[in-house]
Amino acid sequence: MEQRSSGAQVRRADGGLPQPPLVDRQHELAVLVASLDDAAEHAGRALVLQGPAGIGKSRLLAAAASIASERGMRVLRARANQAEREFSFGLILQLLEATVTGLSPDQEIAVYRGSAGLARPLFDGRSDAFLQSPHRLMHGLFWLVVNLAQSGPVLLSVDDLQWGDEPSLRFLAYLAERVEGLPVAFVGATRPPRKLVELPALMDLLSVRNVTPLPVCALTPAGVAEVVRARFAQADSGFCSACTDVTHGNPHYVQEILRSVEGERLPPSAASSDRLRQLGTAATGRASLFRLLSLGPSAIALAHALAVLGNRAQLRLAAQLADLDLDTAAAAADLAVAEGILRGENAVFDFAHPLIGELVAAEVTPTQRGLMHRRAARLLRDHSGLPEVTAGHLLASPAGGEQWAVDALRDAATRASKLGTSDVAVRFLQRALDEGAITQDRAELLTQLGQVETAAAVGNPVEHLTEALSLHSDPVARTQVSRILARALVSKGYRRDAALVLEAAIDSAAGRESALQRGLVLDYLLTCMFEEGLRQSALDQVAPLLAHTPPEATAESRAILAVLAMRAGQEARPAEAITLADEAWSGGQLLLDCGPDGAPWLMATWACALAEDYERMTAMCSAAIDAARKLGSATGFVTASYFRGFSHFYRGQLVPAAADVDPAMLPVGVEGNGYVRAAAGLHAVILVEHGELEAAEAAFDRGAPSPQGQLFEIVSNLHAQGYLRAARGDHAVALKLFVESGRMLSEQLGVDHTVIPWRFHGALSAIQLGDVARAEQLVQPMLDQARVAGLRIHEARGSRILGLVERGSSGILHLRKAVECYAATQATLEHAYAIADLGAALRRAGLRSEATQHLRVALDMTARMQAGRLSARVRTELAAAGARPRREAIHGPASLTPTESRVAELVAQGLTNLQAAQALFVTPKTIEYHLLHIYRKLDVRRRAELSAALASSA
Repeated sequence: MEQRSSGAQVRRADGGLPQPPLVDRQHELAVLVASLDDAAEHAGRALVLQGPAGIGKSRLLAAAASIASERGMRVLRARANQAEREFSFGLILQLLEATVTGLSPDQEIAVYRGSAGLARPLFDGRSDAFLQSPHRLMHGLFWLVVNLAQSGPVLLSVDDLQWGDEPSLRFLAYLAERVEGLPVAFVGATRPPRKLVELPALMDLLSVRNVTPLPVCALTPAGVAEVVRARFAQADSGFCSACTDVTHGNPHYVQEILRSVEGERLPPSAASSDRLRQLGTAATGRASLFRLLSLGPSAIALAHALAVLGNRAQLRLAAQLADLDLDTAAAAADLAVAEGILRGENAVFDFAHPLIGELVAAEVTPTQRGLMHRRAARLLRDHSGLPEVTAGHLLASPAGGEQWAVDALRDAATRASKLGTSDVAVRFLQRALDEGAITQDRAELLTQLGQVETAAAVGNPVEHLTEALSLHSDPVARTQVSRILARALVSKGYRRDAALVLEAAIDSAAGRESALQRGLVLDYLLTCMFEEGLRQSALDQVAPLLAHTPPEATAESRAILAVLAMRAGQEARPAEAITLADEAWSGGQLLLDCGPDGAPWLMATWACALAEDYERMTAMCSAAIDAARKLGSATGFVTASYFRGFSHFYRGQLVPAAADVDPAMLPVGVEGNGYVRAAAGLHAVILVEHGELEAAEAAFDRGAPSPQGQLFEIVSNLHAQGYLRAARGDHAVALKLFVESGRMLSEQLGVDHTVIPWRFHGALSAIQLGDVARAEQLVQPMLDQARVAGLRIHEARGSRILGLVERGSSGILHLRKAVECYAATQATLEHAYAIADLGAALRRAGLRSEATQHLRVALDMTARMQAGRLSARVRTELAAAGARPRREAIHGPASLTPTESRVAELVAQGLTNLQAAQALFVTPKTIEYHLLHIYRKLDVRRRAELSAALASSA
């Protein structure tokens, strides 16, 4: 570093002083370098530097970026801006946009490969493509970063996280949760968050288990002395000690006090100590303001404008806001750069340090600052500024009752809603209401506000939508608001009130446009189907409206058919249920209508399960899994994987069932989805059938449902818990659990026929307790219903229970009937149980030869299904019959865990590790981990050998 004999330093080309030496930072630099080393070894880490303003966090980020660049890493940097906190994903755009725009066609293919393509609309400005699905964008952005890292390690550096927009911070948390195993280092910096409740997104980021906090502390006295002597070589120890006392070791304040010393031409000796202490810490912090005041009114006005506009402000906008012509503003900016107050290039400026900007902003009175924010908003609006940035300035300004402001806020809210950031949209719309509006505009504002409040689960959507309904005079608009209001009421738990709103709307819409009317009917059915006392009256009321099929099938009509299909299934009308489900499905169009996150496709699959057509259900769920993968919907993936696992299980396909429910529990960030917990319960049931009770208990404990969970989540887990208690021999508790699950379903749905076979399993436990009367009482209604409706699985279950109850020749006849019924169904596991029961009954009757034949068939079936629990029982029966069952060692594909089986299957199909990770919504490291175990168990060395190794199990 060059020094003049006086101790002053040579200025940089932009007029500022050279950076002070980086001292007392050996530990921090070592941790940063280690994170870069880990990224190079595909062991990504996330660090967040924490410390007060001026402590040197930005210097450390710059040092890390410099080291990363020297190593050939791709360095992506961003700095949050307080003025852009309302700009959804603005920080992420700053971080990635320059890299992903202007790519060659070949580069675009590589960067947007696979799920990364889901993020492309963000950079193309097509927010409509996200369809209010923030997870879709998060998923795409994550894989975009992964793809960027394929050409070499990447450093993501983000400064001033405390000012970041919430959606960007949520993505950084999403990334940090998955950074392990990636050639990615994430390093952020933030001031110590004092009010985390006001910064929930930052709190979430800091609480991610992969994020390591790195405190940045004040300089030691020796460190302060080193900084001082780098500028004043002859400074004595007394002077250095005084600098430490005044600045408390804050590097920024050290530089400011040294500027003051230079300006006052004080000698760097103990003789100046009293003067330094006289200045004090407060004066040291305000030294930059004193320098600004010396530059004249134009520089002051420009600085005030920049403090309002925020980082990276264009000079022409700042000049207009400051009421300066461009030449005067340029001259003032040059002076401020020379004094170390501003920094900038290409006519874009910000403050040399955030503290300076905060001090300058504090000098502007609140009233004046608010008016300047409003003028800034108008300038940005007139110059095609980003809608959210314009709206952010309006949030900081007093209401003015101007239409342009209302329009700007609504534009920003619309974009935020499309990006899935409804909470941001709510703030804009609430502010728009404060602007004041004519009746019609107010009605539209209230409607939009109520809609986004419902999506964000905040505010008072019912109150706002009720007012909107009273203001609207147009019948079509009133109908649309009624639908939105009904959804808001349902979200608050007021289904009956929602039904009344929709009933009134249906009456008003009578005789008008059919698509609108059918939309109301759909909402009405969805509202009433899960509310006791409303269900049947709703079906009766809408029946006349459904008498005629519309000339053209619509999304609404398909969804209505799905609801009716489910209802037909619940009422034990299987043929009608399948016909309606097929019409609703329409070759997959229903899934395209509602997406994998929607309810209608799920109702169609539910209808199939109720009609005992698990093969059809499996196909629908497979299509939903594919759609979820394409759209990056982890929620849709979890839901569809759970229900496909459900259908596999009831078809007796235990390994495919486990291979579906296992991945349903893997995706990060969807823990609140009730089907994650339902999947854990089903996983436990599958493990019971594998004969692994300890593992089943552990799996169930991981998925214990919340008391506030959805009905199906609670009921399915009660049933799974009953399954576990029965497997442990605690049949009294199991019986209570099965009956309680049935009671909840019957009371809530108003039907007895459900997808959970609680009567059947309750009867099995009753038999074990010796309460045959209770078993018959439970199963007889199911058997009567099954015989009338032609439900073969239910008839087989009833016959099996009667066979176990009656024993002797009568019991054998019932068991033969059960085996016959099961043979015509897809319920392979239950079929094997019935055959085993028949074999056992024949053995007890002395018919050992026939018994052995049946038991060997059952044993072969259990081997194919890997049904260890039943297999053990059958072996015991064969031994009692005098036969010697063979034992088979578990090796090859049968030794793989369910997740390993699914990974092996995907890789054998030719998917890369990245593609397999995207398909299962996990990280590449997870795939690599499983492949290591797969190769060892199958004794293969290359991916190309997997297909043959898996085929060996046939």
